[in-house]
Amino acid sequence: FMPEHPSGAVLVVHPEGKAALAEGDKPGALVTGLLQRNLMVLAIDTFKTGELALLKRREVNHFYTFNRSDTALRVQDVLNAIAYLHTRAYTVHLIGLGQAGLWCLLARGLAPGVNQTIVDADQFDYNDDDAWVKQLFIPQVRRAGDFRTVAVLIAPGKLVIHNASRSFPTGWFQDAYSVIRSPESLHIQPEKMEVESILLRCQ
Repeated sequence: FMPEHPSGAVLVVHPEGKAALAEGDKPGALVTGLLQRNLMVLAIDTFKTGELALLKRREVNHFYTFNRSDTALRVQDVLNAIAYLHTRAYTVHLIGLGQAGLWCLLARGLAPGVNQTIVDADQFDYNDDDAWVKQLFIPQVRRAGDFRTVAVLIAPGKLVIHNASRSFPTGWFQDAYSVIRSPESLHIQPEKMEVESILLRCQ
């Protein structure tokens, strides 16, 4: 979606793919609001979502020794899309909806130059190892520091995390931003943000 003279760009990632951001044949409320703010909008189907949902992978013994997990490939898709937008616009924002918010949060730690990042933490139970395996499986991601490492890598970039569970490492993020003396760039809340609130952050 492209306004005539965009002032910047936004990557929007939905766990069900780009079609979930439309209402019939028209853009949904979030995309429409972003376009009204003169922002170019890119929505993608990450690995095995949307039009790619029927992709099959052959599972063999020790498959992940040499192959990336679904989550890792989705994170890479987000990174690729951000890199593309940097070739088209000076200012790039990132919005992750539902479970895709967690993919975007992981990607943001590896993506410099993103202006505003708004991610849905999807009430993810950070302390539950089974949740990591079922929802965010990347081999050794917890040993590498998971979201705690991400916090250090993102700071002092502007970051909004909403729909965060009680177990989410909020304190770690706050400490990372405090150490770098940029606490005003971080906002974390347990409530899920409505479309209007998300749009207010994308100026």
